[in-house]
Amino acid sequence: MNTQRPAKLGKTKAGDPGYRERIQGEAKFWDERAERLWASGRIPLWFDHRRGEDVTFIPLGELKGAGIRANPVLYRAVFGGLIDHIIRAATGKKGNVLDLGCGAGWFSLELARCGMSVDGLDISPRQIEIARIMSRESKDSADPRLHGDFGRTDYRVADLNAIRLEKGKYDVAVSLGTLHHIQRLDDLMSEVKKSLKPGGKFIFWEYVGYSGPARLFPALFKAAGIMAVAPKRWIRGRSTRPITSPFEGVSQSEILKTVRRCFSVETMESRFLFLPVLVSRLRIYRLPPMISLPLIKALDRVDRGLIRSRLFRGPFILGVARKT
Repeated sequence: MNTQRPAKLGKTKAGDPGYRERIQGEAKFWDERAERLWASGRIPLWFDHRRGEDVTFIPLGELKGAGIRANPVLYRAVFGGLIDHIIRAATGKKGNVLDLGCGAGWFSLELARCGMSVDGLDISPRQIEIARIMSRESKDSADPRLHGDFGRTDYRVADLNAIRLEKGKYDVAVSLGTLHHIQRLDDLMSEVKKSLKPGGKFIFWEYVGYSGPARLFPALFKAAGIMAVAPKRWIRGRSTRPITSPFEGVSQSEILKTVRRCFSVETMESRFLFLPVLVSRLRIYRLPPMISLPLIKALDRVDRGLIRSRLFRGPFILGVARKT
């Protein structure tokens, strides 16, 4: 989730020295967070969704904006239904899947457990290394819950701004919270389209920002001091490390029109006006479950009601499109 102001990187070409410095910073950002979590001795949700452990004991500055995902119980309470929906949409029939910005591989794992053959790409070498470990442990496990009908995973380090993909290889391509980090979004979407088989599906979940009357909500958050709980780039008194990556939000405003230009859109669903923001910024994920879970259910009902009223469009979009 991103509620930061988009980075202003312009139209720098991927071969320019300034770009290389920033993309190296992007890889370092995700490497450092992955290493900090690995060193904790616990498996967070974004390593393996089925073995995810609570890591809320790690200071927020070290989690680098992960917030709600540090608490598996609350994360599933907020996003569990959505994730199940995306998995069903991506695994309607067995085939080849491309996972863009796979991170430490949790979603690739879920798809592989449904029998899919998954290629996961990410800029972070450390996350790719961890993804391979998680996949190997899952395949070797005697626990059927972890193994499932395991297909295949193949992970590699890649700059999605400059990637070249094999033509007509994939039945499905997925992107969960990755597109807003891509500076050369047109190039990436052209490559994804090329890589899909005729009729292939592209599924994405993205934060695209508030628009129209929904812009009222960030103003309300600011007035209530909610956004100040975690300053935009620094956690004062705890860490001097940035909590957002160098490419955070760089193409946020371009996502929907770029997808529409490259694919035939089947659905675009608006989600979550305020729930994830409040859970993260108010640190609800650090409260005891007997308090946090009922609170989340109540807030979710209000959030869903406002979305259904069609007066507001949520800043999160779940999209399903096809190659025609």
